Amino acid sequence: MNIRIFGLPNQQSRELQTTFIETIKKLTDIDIANEEIIAIHSLPSRSPNKPNPVIVKIRNTESKSNIMKRRKLLLEKQLKLADDITKNNLGLMNRARENSHVDKCGILTVHCTRKQQEKRECG
Repeated sequence: MNIRIFGLPNQQSRELQTTFIETIKKLTDIDIANEEIIAIHSLPSRSPNKPNPVIVKIRNTESKSNIMKRRKLLLEKQLKLADDITKNNLGLMNRARENSHVDKCGILTVHCTRKQQEKRECG
């Protein structure tokens, strides 16, 4: 499960991991062990004035879910977290959300649920 982070200062990969773990702990009170992070690296930035986006691959889905639930706490420090998904899956989710028959659309497997139709009783 990947998380894309915007606003983390540019650093080497080993330092990025430490910075990520410490930042998450400090701002969200979530403990992440080094072993839970499979990989972390920065991507090229579109703007030379901003830090490079960072991709973190987390081993445990529950840890990722806990972080994403508390991502609003990171906004005050100018850090933005987003699910890292393919353009195809993002497009699929956007189209599903526009469909009036879809109640929820989730990221784990691009899973969508249909709205239950209201049952009408004839009087």
